[in-house]
Amino acid sequence: MENSIIGLPIHRKWTLVAQGENSGIKDKRLLCITGEAEWQEFWKEHTSWLVSAPPALPTVDIDREVVVAIFAGSYSSGGYAVSIEKVEDYEQTVAVTYKVIGKGAETEAMTQPFIMVRLSTGGREVSFNQAA
Repeated sequence: MENSIIGLPIHRKWTLVAQGENSGIKDKRLLCITGEAEWQEFWKEHTSWLVSAPPALPTVDIDREVVVAIFAGSYSSGGYAVSIEKVEDYEQTVAVTYKVIGKGAETEAMTQPFIMVRLSTGGREVSFNQAA
């Protein structure tokens, strides 16, 4: 939705679900998860790298909110992270602007930086934009 007075998008609030640098998801992905079964399968894939029991599935009211998940792919070192810069409502979409930050070299282990948030979209599609 746009602010009718000046025509600017309205910033939407979101809540962090999970963020880190290790995942069973190795490739770059930009996801909007809208169903309970999809959320459960996704969480299972994300936590598949763990040797011990995975953490419980985070609670999300999937009837009211979606999970937006951004995976930056695999890096040969640590020191990278994914951040959400802003979430804006437009007439047809909710635009999520994100950024991959870091310089690497904190560790020589393979890492897969990611962030997951939950938010309401008002039934609109989610679009992704990578900030410079």
